Amino acid sequence: KRDIEYEKYRNNLKKAHIKHVRQKMNNELKDVLRIFYDSHTNPLKKYDKWKEGLDAVFRLKRAVILKTRKGDDVLITASQGIGGYGRVAKGYHVQLNWERVVIKEYIGFEQQNNKCQFYGELKTLTDLCSNVNGEPLPQEFIPHYIDRKDENGSYFLMSAWAGNYISSLDKYQKIHLMGHIGSSLVIILRAIHEKGFLHRDVKPENICVDEIDTVRLIDVGSMVTTDSSGHVRTNQQYNDYQHCSLNMHKAHGKQRECALSRLDDMWMVVFTLLRLLNMVPRYWNDQRRR
Repeated sequence: KRDIEYEKYRNNLKKAHIKHVRQKMNNELKDVLRIFYDSHTNPLKKYDKWKEGLDAVFRLKRAVILKTRKGDDVLITASQGIGGYGRVAKGYHVQLNWERVVIKEYIGFEQQNNKCQFYGELKTLTDLCSNVNGEPLPQEFIPHYIDRKDENGSYFLMSAWAGNYISSLDKYQKIHLMGHIGSSLVIILRAIHEKGFLHRDVKPENICVDEIDTVRLIDVGSMVTTDSSGHVRTNQQYNDYQHCSLNMHKAHGKQRECALSRLDDMWMVVFTLLRLLNMVPRYWNDQRRR
């Protein structure tokens, strides 16, 4: 009986992996077929202003073509999501061999926090993708900066929208990919740490895996530079208490600082894996009990 259950478990893992690969391929096929159908009834529109193009993608659910500052064409196929600082759409860069890209819009620039977040993420991307501090990070680690625009808000274009969020995987997919996700995150964070940064925002919503099981960290907006020993002091208060390390809980605006190191990033990797396995204690959602 135990052998039969184990064989059933192994088959479920194999089916989960095949499903994971096919799901990504089917999603891309649906995008292409939808664009092909739309272009016959309603030809794709080109937009010089990215805001107008993104409005068409998010509100009308239509694919559009955006023009970059260099005159290149970017095919935007669908929305990727909406976050605290703006919205994200996905597509392909025509002149870069149809490389996958995302375009990110920041809104609310009258708020100083949003403006700082935008310029901070832009500087982080350009530093990570340049030779300033040694070799640039390979594109399989994080998105790479391509272009930016300012129009009633600020936008920038990055490579690699990276597949499915790991939080969207089913039970057997998570079990099948658990060791691979954990080891990949360690490799990615080591490369980021060697460039002199801390990530500070490792969680399932910021981790993607594609159809060939490449793992990427997709959000670099919370990264900070460290000193030569890999430490940094900050007074930034964290609202996402579920994912941040225990050290980060000590920060409280201008009143209290916390000292962070590379171990805080690693703590968040462990907690991410616990979340995927549904092993987080129930009391963790209660801040007083925690």
